[in-house]
Amino acid sequence: MDQVGKSIPRTDGFSKVTGSARFIDDYHFDGMLYASVFRAPCPRGRIINLDKSLASALAGVHGIFTAKDIPGKNIVPVVDIDQPLLADEIFNFTGEAIAIAVADDPDTAEEAVSLLKLEYESLPPVLTIEDALS
Repeated sequence: MDQVGKSIPRTDGFSKVTGSARFIDDYHFDGMLYASVFRAPCPRGRIINLDKSLASALAGVHGIFTAKDIPGKNIVPVVDIDQPLLADEIFNFTGEAIAIAVADDPDTAEEAVSLLKLEYESLPPVLTIEDALS
């Protein structure tokens, strides 16, 4: 408890305030691709269809990937062991990742995401602990 109320030196502070810190956007590699994420538009729903045809046909797009394209387990165990990387049949919150567009540059990846057409059935949101456990 000796640290409560005291400043703690940041090991990365000097490089950040002097502008010498390198961030992810500072790195560029030959053949590097960029991704943009297509996200759920409402709190909860069942995915009926995701039309990828326009996005896939866009020049510079290398692929549109969904949960069905992930080999093995579709999880990211950052918060919980069952948190999916991409929603499969059901999405459970506004902004949940449904698909990833991969392209030559960030603008093309974002344009590809804007061309995706999601057909879905709205489901009642889970608003209580009791709903979540049922």
